[in-house]
Parts: sequence; C-alpha cells; structure tokens
Amino acid sequence: MIVLNRMETYLKAVGLWVLFFCVSVQMGNGQIAYDNNWLIGYGAFSGIDTIKVARFNFSDRVLNLSADTIGARFRGQNLVMSDREGNLLFYSNGCKLWDANHEVIPGSDPLLPGEFHEEWCVGGSWKGMPRVRTMMGLPFELSEDSTLYYIYHVRDSFVNEPYFNAIAYIREHAVLHTDSGLEVLYTDSAITSNITYTGFFTAVRHANNRDWWVIHPLYDDTLFNAKASFESILINDHGSRGGEEVVESNGSELALNPRGRASGQLVSDLSGSKLASIGVGNEFLYMDFDRETGEIEAIVRDSLAIWDPPYIVFRGAQFSPNGRFVYVSVDSLLYQMDTEGEDFPNNAEKIAITDRVNSSGRKDDISLMQMGRDCKIYIMTQSNTDFFHIIHRPDEKGEASMPDIRGIRLPTLNAITIPTFPNYRLGTPYENWCDSLTTSADGPLVPSSQGRWLLWPNPARDQVSLAHTADMKDMHSVVIYDQMGRQVFERHFRQLRPTYQLDLSALSAGLYYVRMTTSEGKTQTVKLVKME
Repeated sequence: MIVLNRMETYLKAVGLWVLFFCVSVQMGNGQIAYDNNWLIGYGAFSGIDTIKVARFNFSDRVLNLSADTIGARFRGQNLVMSDREGNLLFYSNGCKLWDANHEVIPGSDPLLPGEFHEEWCVGGSWKGMPRVRTMMGLPFELSEDSTLYYIYHVRDSFVNEPYFNAIAYIREHAVLHTDSGLEVLYTDSAITSNITYTGFFTAVRHANNRDWWVIHPLYDDTLFNAKASFESILINDHGSRGGEEVVESNGSELALNPRGRASGQLVSDLSGSKLASIGVGNEFLYMDFDRETGEIEAIVRDSLAIWDPPYIVFRGAQFSPNGRFVYVSVDSLLYQMDTEGEDFPNNAEKIAITDRVNSSGRKDDISLMQMGRDCKIYIMTQSNTDFFHIIHRPDEKGEASMPDIRGIRLPTLNAITIPTFPNYRLGTPYENWCDSLTTSADGPLVPSSQGRWLLWPNPARDQVSLAHTADMKDMHSVVIYDQMGRQVFERHFRQLRPTYQLDLSALSAGLYYVRMTTSEGKTQTVKLVKME
C-alpha cells in the first residue's frame, strides 16, 4: 500500500532522532497528558450528527467539568486523544475521526469500511448507531514536533455458519500528528488472525519503556476454538506489523467461561506487572504480566462469592494507584478486594450500593471504571443517567476509600461512554505521579480511631466536597479563614449527608484554612489551596 510505504519512509527519515528523543522527552518537563480530556455523552437514536457531551479536563491534575458540543454520536466506549501537553487532539465513536475543531479528519471516513460501517454507522437496522466497546490510542513520539498514534478498535463481523453469530477482531489505524496537522496514514489493518472478545482488551508499556503490548483474551467456544487463552501483541513505532510478534499464554488454568468476558473488564495496575479481569458469573482472574516477554501467568482464578444477578450486566474492574486494592462492580454493588489481605480474592468487601433505580426512573448501576489523572477512579453507568460515581481515595481500605455514589453530576446524559486509557506515564520520570495526589501532608487533628474529615479536590477551583472517613458524622458548620486570619466564608448545615459541597467561586486564589465543626463541638482544620 502507498500509505504504508510512505509511513515506512517517514519513520526511517526520523530514525536517527528517535532514540535520542525517547530519552530526552523523559528528561524534560512535559506532563505526558495524553489522557487529559474525556468526552462523556450519549447520542444513539438522536437523529442528529452533533450531541452535547460532558467534557472532563484534568489540567493541573484537577477535574474541570464543562459542557461541549461535538460532531460524533456516542453509543459505547469511545476514543479521546490529547497531545503530550494535554490539548485535545482527536476523538472517535468508532465510525470516523474528528479533530479538536469537530471536523472530520480526511481519510478517516470510514474507519472500518464494509458491513460494519453500513450496519452501524450509515444506517441499516441500527439507524446509524455506532457500537464500540473499547478503543485505545498508543502514542510514539518520533521527534520534537511529530507523534505517531496507533489506534486499536474492535471490529464486529457476522457469520451465518454453523449459526448466526457476531465475531470480533482487533483492527489498527495510524494517525500522524505534526506541526502541519493530523494525517491518517491507514485504517482497518489486521493485527492478529485470532478472534477476540467484544471490546475487552488493554495495553501495557513494554519494559524498554518505548513499545507497547496490546493484551486481549481469545474467543473460545464450540464455534471457534482458540489454542490459547490470552494474547500479547507487540506494538512498536511500525505498529503491529500484522501481528509479527505475538505471545500466547497457554494453559487450562487461564480458561474461563466462553461467554465470561463479554461484559466485563480487563485492566492493568499502574506498574504494568499485574492484570485483573472480571466477567460473567463473577469469574475473576489476577495475573502476573512480564513486560519484557509479554507472558501472562495466572496467580488467582476463582468465581467470586459476591452477588451474581440473573440477568446480563456490565461488570467493571480497576486497580488502586498503589496496586494493593482491586475494585470490582456488579450491577448496583461496588466491592473492594485486598490483594495483601487474607483469603484474597474472597475477601471482597462491599463498600457502596445504589438504589438501582433513581428518582428519574433510569437505572442507577455501577459499571466500567477508569482512573483519572487526579488518581481517582471514575465509574460510569450502563444506561442513561446524568451522573458518574467516583472513588475519591482508592488507596484507602474499605469505606475510607470514599466511594461517592452519584458524586459527579453531568450536564448531559451518559451511557457506557467512558474512554479507555493505559498508563501513559509508565517508564517515565512521572510514573509515580499518583504518590503526590493520594498522600496528604495535612494529618488529621483528631485521633485516627475517630476518623477524620476529608476535603477534595485540593487544590480546588470553584467547588470542594467534604466527607468523614469513619462512621457518619454530622457537620454543624464550616468556616474558612485567609492567611491573615480573617473569616472569608461560613456555612451552617442542618441535615446529615454523606458528603457536603461548598461553593468557593467567590474566593480569590490563594491559601486558606478550613475549620470544620461537628454538633458535638469537635473541630478539624485543614489547608486549602484555591486556584483561579
């Protein structure tokens, strides 16, 4: 193909620069913020080509939530890529690519030509409603002003023999970003001949801190028999090269229910050394991953003794930043497992529950998860709701992790539209970026046995939340003082709440002291940094 030859020529042209740059960029001051922007929204059956979405922006590693109007209609998980500095670069719903100005990028329409595009994107029986389970972008910084992005995307194909079924393959697209803009080099390239589970893959940076492994479970039932359970595909700056280097993890100890991974999640911890998956029947895998060889070894394989609803639900999984805890969700329940505790993984502790149906009549479930740049865990819902759940302190044990059901109110509806990101900072000087965010320099001013009040985010812009780590405590008042000791804010509360929100938009940027007082007269004071 001409585009492939052109890309190969381009890579050779910058070849002498690549090694130097891969070292120099890791010595610089860049943020490595490819996951800085998220687009959350639902546009299926809307009948229009643009939708209103919630835009998550993590500049300064603090969540900023706003509304935006984009060119794509989302129905499932989507792709959102920022550049290294955190500027929105492009996004996709699986049908085509749009740039930051919401214009279709030439050469990206369609991403997946043929029956997939006709059935899901143009119209057909699905009325132009794209279905995406997982899309993921992997960047390769070729020079100071050029980055090559490989995009991975599950493509459904339909077969009629021996019976009708939808099978899925992972496909590869390539986009080059230079000072001249974005250029699609190719789309819809095969990376493996093996069939995968629909939208159930992740990626981990290679031990050389430059290349990547794309990891996915293989489809295995009476219709299609795979010879291995997991596959790791090496991705370098030439892409997958059609699956030129693939590592298969064999062994019956990795086998799961043939349908078990279709509605679950496969995730890696921040170190890239551990993998976890949860699927139908609550079948759980906890695995060692070798970043050098791509080999996977199962440590734990078990059916978790947690609620197993008699209907199809999405199950989510996510590691805590320190890797100690694994969070799993099943419909309306959120659990935490302690990998260092006794009887792991059967030490799952229920830390949150929803009413399953909220006052709007929409399903209030707990579904797939993604860690943000602020090192909190964000949890989507499966059906149309205008909120996300959030775990504020995922490195803490039990309820001290601060699960906040319906903790983020969205400016629009959402359904299964959370993006998926690997750890872009692994293997760089910023790989321990969560350490400064999950550890507080301000210790509690009350005995730890009594719990303590937590305030987040900190630093903050316009709003902060307050909650207690132990048994629920009633808040009587909050008073804020500036550095001169002058009272600049006061609020009294009459009702007991899981969390309390404070509007600080009227305060100027600077350092403040927040004093919290309970009805029993106990106080605690913490520092707060207010940003513009």
